[in-house]
Amino acid sequence: MNENMRIWEQCDLPPNEALKTITVGRMNGKSDINPQWRIKKLTEMFGVCGIGWYYDIEKLWNESGANGELMSFAKVNLFIKIDNEWSKPIQGTGGHMLIVSEYKGIRSNDEAYKMAITDALSVCCKMLGIASRVYEGTHADSKYDRKSEVNVVSAQDVASTKEIILKTKTVKDLESIGRGMKLSTYSERDLVELREVYSKKLTELKAVENAG
Repeated sequence: MNENMRIWEQCDLPPNEALKTITVGRMNGKSDINPQWRIKKLTEMFGVCGIGWYYDIEKLWNESGANGELMSFAKVNLFIKIDNEWSKPIQGTGGHMLIVSEYKGIRSNDEAYKMAITDALSVCCKMLGIASRVYEGTHADSKYDRKSEVNVVSAQDVASTKEIILKTKTVKDLESIGRGMKLSTYSERDLVELREVYSKKLTELKAVENAG
């Protein structure tokens, strides 16, 4: 075994019970890795949390999104002990929605910071190789397979996006939504439909702003 890959190869393959298939949204069809399994793996390899490994929170902050949405972010540093010596900080940044605009209206998430921290810690764990086969698409049941990288989102998400577009009140916010659509995994058919709604709304908002 390559000594540099010793830790990586101890943790790169998660058990099937640590994986859950995502069934909604843009990640539909991919695998969610149980965060508790990551913590268990860190403990198996380095020892009890606080003695063999620990993390600290360097920064928590919010960023505004379109339509009054708010995103929470966390930057954390993971430290591991090997041969009685502490590592340099292994950094990770993660985020989650704090205030989200959904089909039925605005919703607040009181666990946004906790979820952002969990997400950031998962990024740190990637640097050690934890669950790397899932991200590489080489796990037997992995949904990160490159063949399925482009997934069709649910009809509910398409309807939600339409609703958000129609409720948008400024050109700036609408253009932000448009940029997000370009990065999405909507099917080509859904994109054509959404672009039509988007174009009509953009023309409408520009006319209002020009008149003002």
